[in-house]
Amino acid sequence: MFIKYLKKGRKLLNDSYYQEGQKQNHAELLKLPARTEIINFLLSLSTGSKCYLEVGVRNPDDNYNHIVADQKYSVDPGVEFKANPVDFKVTSDEFFELL
Repeated sequence: MFIKYLKKGRKLLNDSYYQEGQKQNHAELLKLPARTEIINFLLSLSTGSKCYLEVGVRNPDDNYNHIVADQKYSVDPGVEFKANPVDFKVTSDEFFELL
């Protein structure tokens, strides 16, 4: 069974789409100012109570946990992590159908 998963993992790591996605993700993380800084700046421009919705959280430590807002809501089905501390554990399509 272990060999089966090892082969699948190697296949994924050698997949050209996966490799390109990893490159693009790395390039995105190197951009300045960071997405979190931009969001916090825009939120700071508004007066009164600040409300923030993040769709597609994945790892909350990457962005969501660093956003400064009075109310924060999160949407993610939790495919990437077993621990999924979001408010709405559904896909974005399912979430917007709820509205």
